[in-house]
Amino acid sequence: MKILALTPVAIIFPMAYHASGSTLRCRRRGGICRFGNCLFPERHIGRCSSFQPCCSR
Repeated sequence: MKILALTPVAIIFPMAYHASGSTLRCRRRGGICRFGNCLFPERHIGRCSSFQPCCSR
């Protein structure tokens, strides 16, 4: 029973860890992570995650 309680933690933690590292990389490149698409004056410069582009002006 304890194993089943820890399963979501084992799945979510690596996903959150990967997303935070990608966010830092995006910010170092002068970008911001957005949900969906980049807004008009911004351009796509990378990926923060599979559903978040890294956008820069």
